[in-house]
Amino acid sequence: MITQINFVPFTDVLLVLLVIFMMTATILGNEGGLEMRLPRVASAEAQGEQPEGVVVTIVRSGRVYIDDEATASGDLVHRLASAANDRRTRVVIIRADRLVPYERVAHAIEAAKLAGLSDLALATELDLGGDRPAVQLEQD
Repeated sequence: MITQINFVPFTDVLLVLLVIFMMTATILGNEGGLEMRLPRVASAEAQGEQPEGVVVTIVRSGRVYIDDEATASGDLVHRLASAANDRRTRVVIIRADRLVPYERVAHAIEAAKLAGLSDLALATELDLGGDRPAVQLEQD
């Protein structure tokens, strides 16, 4: 009769689960390998899942990515049109780091319009800490 519990298989399973958790957290927390911080706004709407569309990412250095593939600025319109035709969508999601100059974002919006992408979404983070908006409107 065996009177002791063997903890070795239990420990092995826990270590495997720990490794899987660590790898998953690293992949998900890194935003697809592109280091960036989205603008924070109090009125952002939480999305349950990523909407379907072509994702344009502009990182702090100014590099532009379409669906995590680096793209030259001059080739942006052609690549956006090609990606939209491949997916049969007219939605473009622009994710820009909060330190990217507004001009770069405006160029991405213009390229999306020229490529025929009519529906535009700007990715932001929800700011839960602010009681008042970052922009104050003048009241007459």
